Amino acid sequence: MKSLFRIVPLALTCHVTVAGTPEKMTSAMKAISASQAGVRWDGSTFVEGDFNGDGTQDFAVVGYKEQGIVLAVRASSGRGRTYRNDFQPFGIGPSIQAAICEAPAKLEVHEQFCNPMDEPLPGCRASKAAKSLNLSGGDCDSIHLFWNHKTNRMEWWRL
Repeated sequence: MKSLFRIVPLALTCHVTVAGTPEKMTSAMKAISASQAGVRWDGSTFVEGDFNGDGTQDFAVVGYKEQGIVLAVRASSGRGRTYRNDFQPFGIGPSIQAAICEAPAKLEVHEQFCNPMDEPLPGCRASKAAKSLNLSGGDCDSIHLFWNHKTNRMEWWRL
C-alpha cells in the first residue's frame, strides 16, 4: 500500500490545451521570464486555471535550469488586478522525492482534490471552481499541487 507524503515547498511557486488568448500567454510568459534568470521556459507546458479559487485565471509553466526543473505559477490576487510569480524547484531523477523521473516534464490542470487517501490537505478548500496541477515525467508517481489558503501559495504532495 502506498503512503501519502505531504511536503511543503522550499520555495513557491504542467500538457493541456491552452485556454484563453495568445496575448494572455505572451504577457504571462514575459512576466515569468523577467523574474527568473537562467531558466529555459517550455511554452508547450503553459496552462491556465483558477488555482487559488478567486475567480480569475492563473497561469503555470515549466522551465529547465541546470539539472532540474522550475515550476512557475503566476497567481492573481484582487480579482486579477495584480499577479504574483512564485517559483518552485524540482529535480529530475527516480531517487528524489521532490522530482519527476525524467524529462520532458508534463503539466496538466485537474479538478481540485483536497482529501487524497481520505487525509485532508492542510489549507486546501474544497471548491468546484478551483483547479489543481499535476506535474509528471517518466514512470514514477506524479506530483500534485494545490493552493494552500493558509500559506497563500501552491504546495505539493505525492503518493
